[in-house]
Amino acid sequence: MESSSSCWNTFFKECFPGKKQIMNKKRKTQGTGEEQENPEKRLICSRSTATTTTSIAELPPEVIYEILTRIAVAPLLSHCRLVCKEWERLTYDSEFKLIHSQRTPTISGYLIQISNPREEHFSFVSLVNQSPALPSPTLDFLPGHVEILSSSSPHGLLSCVSYSKQAGTSYYICKPSTGESRKIPSPKTNQYRTLKTAIVVKKSSSPMHYNIIRFSTSPGYLVYHCEIFNSESWEWIMLDNIIVGSDDDQFKPSSFLGSATDPGVLIHGAIHWLSYDGHITALDTNIYGGSWRTISQPNEKLEDAGGWGVEKKLVECEGEVGLLYLELFEKWLELWVLQDYSSTDETKWCKTYRVDLGLTNLGLLGSGKLLLDLYTKHIILMKIENDIIWYDCKTGTKTVALQLQPGFSVLQFHQICSDLLNCFL
Repeated sequence: MESSSSCWNTFFKECFPGKKQIMNKKRKTQGTGEEQENPEKRLICSRSTATTTTSIAELPPEVIYEILTRIAVAPLLSHCRLVCKEWERLTYDSEFKLIHSQRTPTISGYLIQISNPREEHFSFVSLVNQSPALPSPTLDFLPGHVEILSSSSPHGLLSCVSYSKQAGTSYYICKPSTGESRKIPSPKTNQYRTLKTAIVVKKSSSPMHYNIIRFSTSPGYLVYHCEIFNSESWEWIMLDNIIVGSDDDQFKPSSFLGSATDPGVLIHGAIHWLSYDGHITALDTNIYGGSWRTISQPNEKLEDAGGWGVEKKLVECEGEVGLLYLELFEKWLELWVLQDYSSTDETKWCKTYRVDLGLTNLGLLGSGKLLLDLYTKHIILMKIENDIIWYDCKTGTKTVALQLQPGFSVLQFHQICSDLLNCFL
């Protein structure tokens, strides 16, 4: 395990490159102009002029914990999480996430679209008791009938499409926590059905730069298209050479025959989607290189690949690719995590846990997806009968997040973990 001093050294180098980090106070000696250390203050950080390296005194773990729970969500996820394994594990811990959300102006939860035959609306659910001063995310500031295409949770961004009789179909990028939105040009293949969409943030500082990747198909699934919207050039670029029919080396159309509302999982610089046949398709975010990869599911679960009695959900588990399995008849739940992601020789999965749901009533089969998302390693967002719940796999406790009125179902859901700062879209 890395020492706290090693973690702090890395943190300062990542966040403040080329700057001197002087954490001890100094005072000038009267009449000489020379700087001397204040002996009454504890020396926390000192700079060696010979080696230009920073040495930091060991800090107690509880002090580090207190500091990290007060760091804004953007640097916490973009810098602190990358410093060392110890800090990375901490940022995924459910108790840490709860305390951090209470101590910082952070909106953390899920924006869920629910509907019945007559109406649709969005509801926000959170495991954290949000401060009344924090606004609840909404999409009411967008015109017309709105659907979410994709999200970038660590940045609080959503890619949406709006339908109205007057304006037709319009595309937007927005940040619900601040109410910011900006209309973007329509894709060149707007008339085609959207298969998958993903947001990849290239630069998070203001002004923010991002790409929107969209896959679409013509009627009958005869032609496939890939387009990228670049926020810097403000245009869509066609990349048809990425998709080459049924060429196994490039792309198999069946890889995208999954739910279009599945937001996908962005891990290790690649976007991952789960197809109906149980395989995972991974696309390098440097899509201009056209790097594709297919990941098979755990060997022990191959017999369940086409079984309608087992529900599967692709998730992120503490920075790794994970698969949730829910057996609808025997009522058990399993989490599998992909090991050694960089290895292309062999796909290795590890079963993290198996939970017996016992007498839990899962509701009517065929009433929609039950597995919504993995919030933390042991907490799952699920739909049980007419309730959306947080299920704690460690304790078996269920916390109701949202009660659905009779006749309503879940259309889509997107995680939001966002600050309240404008990003100047």
